Amino acid sequence: MDSMQRVLSYFREICSIPRRSGDESNVAQYLIETGKRLGLEVDQDSCGNVVLRKTISQATPPTILQAHMDMVWESTGTPYQKGVSLRETDECLHAVGSTLGADNGIGMAKEQLLELQKTLDEKIVNYEKHFGIGNVNKRISNPYFGNGRISVESCLYEGTSITIEFDQMEKYDEECNDCR
Repeated sequence: MDSMQRVLSYFREICSIPRRSGDESNVAQYLIETGKRLGLEVDQDSCGNVVLRKTISQATPPTILQAHMDMVWESTGTPYQKGVSLRETDECLHAVGSTLGADNGIGMAKEQLLELQKTLDEKIVNYEKHFGIGNVNKRISNPYFGNGRISVESCLYEGTSITIEFDQMEKYDEECNDCR
């Protein structure tokens, strides 16, 4: 099997795993087992993030690939029960009844923006909607992490701007940050 076919086989396996935001344990277990089977160094932190490492040599600079494990469902029906079904043609992969990605990058309608801004203002973590940004916002708004805040501005068909701000830390706070 050539390298592209191997990558596609992993992609097909991952697509078949149900993995809603906040419930990525099945795909995390798949990544851990696959990494161990391939002889990679495998770590999972207390938040559930999985890190796979392969050291080639100390002289080789690292290459970092990052992805989120959850599945964004853009469809009607009963999501998250069987993963994403794929239809393959000679040149493309297509999701059946959903999408392979739900980030269209074209901005948000005013109603969506107001809903997201409310989520951020009230520090809501909702596993059905805005989970990622809501979770990050709640974490960084903690005084131990610099009283951070996220603001979002968006205009449909023009794009979205996200700003992350932190209060300036005093020297004592900076020195003791690792202690908290």
